[in-house]
Amino acid sequence: FNSGQSALQQSTYTLRLLNTRLIKDFFLYYLYGFEHNNISYFLTIQQSDIHHTRIHKLQTKILRFCQTLNQSIIKSYVEIPLTCGNNYHYLINAKFSKDNQILYGIFRNTTLANLTSTSHAICAYSIENIQQGFYQTIKRCIVDGKGHRGLGFISPDTHCISNKVR
Repeated sequence: FNSGQSALQQSTYTLRLLNTRLIKDFFLYYLYGFEHNNISYFLTIQQSDIHHTRIHKLQTKILRFCQTLNQSIIKSYVEIPLTCGNNYHYLINAKFSKDNQILYGIFRNTTLANLTSTSHAICAYSIENIQQGFYQTIKRCIVDGKGHRGLGFISPDTHCISNKVR
């Protein structure tokens, strides 16, 4: 991806969720991590899903999981796409400001840094907007039963099932 130096912070929770027997060949690059209110957040460049193996099917995602659950953290794992406008899909660096509660990201429009058509943009995301994005994703899966659970690269993927009382 040629993105330069990684800004990923160390966390004792980083990769404890992986079951190595289930891991499939899947491109996943951790760029940055931060913690807010006992939730770990990681920003990644990864394949769009398990079925898109070609390198140009990459996207930036923000993923999160709770640190304080008494169950496996994989149960709270959620990931959502993160873009900067309509044209900037590839994060190259990020920083979370605890004082402002804002995540700042530098994005570019291509996976390659040295193309003449490469341009960059900076976007800012409030932690409230990030949390709202996760809430909507969880609601769509658990309440509405739409989509897939995800994580097909480390465990069997399943359809979301509605928990609505009928």
